[in-house]
Amino acid sequence: MRRIYPYHVRSYRLKLTGLTIKEICRILHLKPSTVVCNLSTVKSFLRHGGDIASISYKRPKDNIKVTFDEATSKIIAWSIEWEGMISMRKKTNQLAPVVAIQCTKLELIDGFHKLVGRIGKIYGPYHRKNPNAKPLYGWKLYTLKEIRDFCEQIIPFLITKKRQAELVLEFCNLRLSRPAYNYPYTQREKNIVCEVAKLNERGVHNE
Repeated sequence: MRRIYPYHVRSYRLKLTGLTIKEICRILHLKPSTVVCNLSTVKSFLRHGGDIASISYKRPKDNIKVTFDEATSKIIAWSIEWEGMISMRKKTNQLAPVVAIQCTKLELIDGFHKLVGRIGKIYGPYHRKNPNAKPLYGWKLYTLKEIRDFCEQIIPFLITKKRQAELVLEFCNLRLSRPAYNYPYTQREKNIVCEVAKLNERGVHNE
């Protein structure tokens, strides 16, 4: 099945309110041909039993660097401080950085997604073991270039997660300087993973 992008769902919901394709294009800053494709894709997805609330959204890849002004960088940094994480993950033989934020309000996650220029991926809902607990929604940033650009802009405004961001930024710069994607990990890169994991242990606070 084709991937469903965030503006697919937004276009479809706007269409249900009676807006024309031209009006939807103006609101979402999209080309008419893209919106038509979005509407037909979502309609087909729903017709085959798809659930909009469980769609995993991802922005199309491009080479555009999203930049934030100082006020926006501060808001993003404090959002990461309160509800987010800056970490390293191990997947089979791959080491990769991840920046994420979680909460129980989808509208807050969607608002954060807009704030950061729609980079990254929205996911959820995740239902927890406790039946009384609200489902979780989240946003994640995975790619090296996007995480590098993201961290560069929020590091000056971070407090408790500043060191993690600096280490993750160093990791991204090291990997992006390699001649190939599958270039063997250096000892320094492996050490960064351990350092970040240590900083993210419960009870460990940055000075």
